[in-house]
Amino acid sequence: MVFTLPQVARVGMSKAAATERGLDFETHLQKTDAWYASMRVGATWSGDKVLVERSRGRVLGVHLIGPGAEGQVNLFAMAMKAGLTANQTNGLNFAYPSFASDIGHMV
Repeated sequence: MVFTLPQVARVGMSKAAATERGLDFETHLQKTDAWYASMRVGATWSGDKVLVERSRGRVLGVHLIGPGAEGQVNLFAMAMKAGLTANQTNGLNFAYPSFASDIGHMV
């Protein structure tokens, strides 16, 4: 977590680290400033990048920028530590509207 505005947070591997380890993964990259959670607080820029291992579906790394990043990164860290796959993480239900409720749309 970096203490900046907008908030920036990361858990797990970077794209370079995953490539260096020879992992086969896909990158989910998207801007989220048009999502309700960002618009309702007037965020002008937000986005996420999620690295998912193709063979096992595990989340390798998450990079976030924007409001709510500090809470989202903690939830991703717990899901990764618990060994949840991207599909299982996608299936988690969080209160709406909240920054946590966006997690299912990131993986």
